[in-house]
Amino acid sequence: MVIAIALIGILSSLSIPMYLDHLTRADRLQAELALTRLAGAMEQYYLEHDTYEGASLSQLGMPANIGPNHYQLDIASATSQGYSLDAIPVNLQAKRDVACGTLSFNSSGQKKVSGTAGLNNCW
Repeated sequence: MVIAIALIGILSSLSIPMYLDHLTRADRLQAELALTRLAGAMEQYYLEHDTYEGASLSQLGMPANIGPNHYQLDIASATSQGYSLDAIPVNLQAKRDVACGTLSFNSSGQKKVSGTAGLNNCW
């Protein structure tokens, strides 16, 4: 009985961090997909208005929050010729995903992260 309890404790100590890492990566993937959809909506806005200026999340039909409040979408800048979009981690995601931090995407197709992890690890 004691051996079984010890074994359960060991397995739990290994599996819980792996599960939390999986959740963090899954939530980040949702943010990446939302940024991609937002970029498409920005391009559609440009086709209709000949500028990116004035675009807002509500006009584009995009939610401000991704998932159950893990990331916040933001149009960081929108000019006549370009834009920059951010997915900012909030709540638990901000604590769990410090290495990647804010995910950014711009009208030139450049991806960035604010954290210390490499781009390939976060995107």
